[in-house]
Formats: sequence, C-alpha cells, structure tokens
Amino acid sequence: MGPVSFLLASEETVQLSAGGFFAQWAGIMLVLPFLAVLAIIFFGKRFKYQGAEFAVGTLAFNTLWAGVLFFQNMFTGIHLPRQFEIANVGFSQGHAIVFELGWLVDGLSIMMYFLVSLVGLLVFIYAIGYMKGEDRVTWFFAAFTLFAGSMLVLVGAPNLIQLIIGWEGVGLASYLLIGFYWENLDNVRSG
Repeated sequence: MGPVSFLLASEETVQLSAGGFFAQWAGIMLVLPFLAVLAIIFFGKRFKYQGAEFAVGTLAFNTLWAGVLFFQNMFTGIHLPRQFEIANVGFSQGHAIVFELGWLVDGLSIMMYFLVSLVGLLVFIYAIGYMKGEDRVTWFFAAFTLFAGSMLVLVGAPNLIQLIIGWEGVGLASYLLIGFYWENLDNVRSG
C-alpha cells in the first residue's frame, strides 16, 4: 500500500506513509496479550512471580513496538487501516452482512497503543511487589493482562463491532479485578 494524501483546508497536501513493517504487523500488539493470558493461566504457577513474567514481557514488547511506531509517525505520519473479512452472511435478496476484524494505525491509535502499553507495563511492574504473598496472583495477572489486551483492541479498532468487543472485554476484566478478593462481601457487591 502506497502513501496516502490528504488535502487540508489550507489547500496544502499532506503525505502519510503506510508505516512499513511495524504498521503492517501492528496486530501482533493486539493478539499478544491474549496469548499471554493463556500462558499465565496454564503455566503461570510454575514461575517465580506466578505468571507476572508473561504479563510484563508482553507489555514491554508492546511498549517497544508502539515506541517505534510513535517515532516513525513523528517524522513521516502513518495511516494504515487493516481489516480482514471473518464472516460474510448472505441473505436472499443479495444483501450481506460482512464481519471484519483488524487494526488501525494512525496518529491517535499509535499514541494510545504507546500510552496503554507503557502505563500497563508500569502498573504490572508495581503489581509484582504489591501482590507479593497474596492468594491467586496468577489469576490476578491473567485478569489484568486481559484488561490490557482488551484496551488495545478497543483503541486499535477499525470498526464499531471490534470497538464493542474491546469495550466488553475491558468490562469483563474490570469485573474480575474489582471482585478479585471475593472472600470479602463488600468486594463481591462492588463487582
């Protein structure tokens, strides 16, 4: 995909690039946290920090990836919508409903990829010490990684359906985190 041109109100044309490798494969940032959730659930208890290693590693990787995109966007400007058709449901009169997933790479989404990944990474690093000695640390980091992944899906959504999927994922993860200490009735009610 070549450069995209936009005509501004002042009759000035702005050239935006497709972003190269990092923009083409930015979907890795959206998928990786969900793979980390599975790794935390299945293998987290075998590690020293109960799976926090997967969470921190994933967000460190995402922060670096988003940082590269951030600097590329500062100098060349990037605009790359990527969508893949997942389902095409046809009706008798020739109408069809097409369901697509993908990611958007532009100035706003790049900033949000970087912000979500960096803040998530810092919170995860803090949470390692905060959760030390607690029960169900593995479950906490799985839910927290689900939150970060859902937030990335939300901010990178190229369509309304994917935005809603990300929003609902954030809501589910919030519910799991708010009610994490379910031994306390107040926490259960809050959840």
